[in-house]
Amino acid sequence: MPMTVKFYVDQWLFINFVMDYFLLALVKGLLGLQAKRGRLSLGALSGTAVSGAGIVAVMSFSRTGQGNSPLNFMVFLVVLRAVCALGGSFVMARVAYGPLKRPGLFKTAGALFLAAVLMGGLIYGLISMIFLEKAFTVALTAGSLLCLGGGAYFLARGTVRFLTENREKRQKLRKVRLSYRGKECGLTALWDTGNQLFDPISGQPVHILDSQVCRTIVETVQAVRYIPYQTIGVSEGILPAIFFDAIEIETEEEAILLKKPLVALSSRPVSPKGEYQLLLHGSALKGE
Repeated sequence: MPMTVKFYVDQWLFINFVMDYFLLALVKGLLGLQAKRGRLSLGALSGTAVSGAGIVAVMSFSRTGQGNSPLNFMVFLVVLRAVCALGGSFVMARVAYGPLKRPGLFKTAGALFLAAVLMGGLIYGLISMIFLEKAFTVALTAGSLLCLGGGAYFLARGTVRFLTENREKRQKLRKVRLSYRGKECGLTALWDTGNQLFDPISGQPVHILDSQVCRTIVETVQAVRYIPYQTIGVSEGILPAIFFDAIEIETEEEAILLKKPLVALSSRPVSPKGEYQLLLHGSALKGE
């Protein structure tokens, strides 16, 4: 007697919809795309429709009699899976994120495909951790799969955020050289686009330097400016500032020279981990 396998289409489509939504939300954060939850839901629904069409194709192929051969059926499944995965990625990207130019569409569809591979690997890893040697034989319910998918999504999202934030920080780090009365000091600076501190008298932008670094090249000063500032947790504060001779900023194309920059001195390290010693003003690299 032929073996009978129960297949609950409604549960399969619902799980597929939830997983597709997770993938779209993950790629949205990874690529910085703009899409509201409604558009993401429509994109997930379109991906579910592609999966549903794949199920109909499998049923139709089985009824033709060609599916009786295990080899034919296996080849058909592999080809159908590839078509659904690639086609579904393009459809989901177009519906969820709106009109995209061809390079952007291919990039987004590829990111969806890779995210699906990542999510699948994380789900398998969670199954292996939870069920150990029974990972290959355990029968999972729809609720269990959804819980595993949610756990995999949050793990993947945390990984993406960590990598994205570190990549953005590395892109904003610059090698600089400070000059003061014939003395020079090389250090690492962070181009801080959130630094919008200006001298209230001259309107000149103010950079922020670790005071410990300042002592290595500055012995005496003739004049000091006092710059008022506000930050989270500090309603009012004042930073002493001096004019350096120059700040030379290395970039990929050419060096940027800031003449007579006004630099405030911070008693606290500007980087708790010591990754950089100077915060460049947000306008410092506008010409880059």
